[in-house]
Amino acid sequence: MDFEIRGAVYRPAVRGKGDFLMQRITMFYLESCPYCAQATQAIRELRSEDPEYARVELWYVEETRRPDVAAKFDYYYVPAMFIDGERIYEAKPGESYKTCKANVKRVFDRALGRIPVSGFEARRKAGNIGDDAVVGF
Repeated sequence: MDFEIRGAVYRPAVRGKGDFLMQRITMFYLESCPYCAQATQAIRELRSEDPEYARVELWYVEETRRPDVAAKFDYYYVPAMFIDGERIYEAKPGESYKTCKANVKRVFDRALGRIPVSGFEARRKAGNIGDDAVVGF
């Protein structure tokens, strides 16, 4: 079931391998941004290192081409990565490639359900809230 957050429509999760929910990542970037190039390289490397990362759906949004979409999200720097409308990673000026790759990996691990989460998502995974429920928005 799709739902809307701040005017953007989301599909909260798709069934992945096993019993976890795999979530889509939305990444905002700029074509001329060196940190975005770092994140893209990190994504390529991570996907080649772990086949599960290649299964995660990633929606790239070039913010100058889709200002209507970018305006619905809370971030300042790019790349910025979101899962279900929640900002999980936002680059910082001067960030090293090593730090960038570690942050991108954390986002992918979160999307795959490898990182413990709290609140709504944890209750949903535990079966206390249905997959189609939307609360707190």
